[in-house]
Amino acid sequence: MNITPATICDIRDCTDPATHLAESEWQNRTDTYTYCPAHYRAFLTTERSLAALDC
Repeated sequence: MNITPATICDIRDCTDPATHLAESEWQNRTDTYTYCPAHYRAFLTTERSLAALDC
């Protein structure tokens, strides 16, 4: 999946341009999301926190 210039962030109520693709696995399903830089950083922080709980 490519990000086109018209793509906006997948976070509700955020209208910033999407600049990052992110994949998340939940209940044996992988979803791909597009995020603006701020929400992508939040996604990475959340993913690291969840990974730490899976130890």
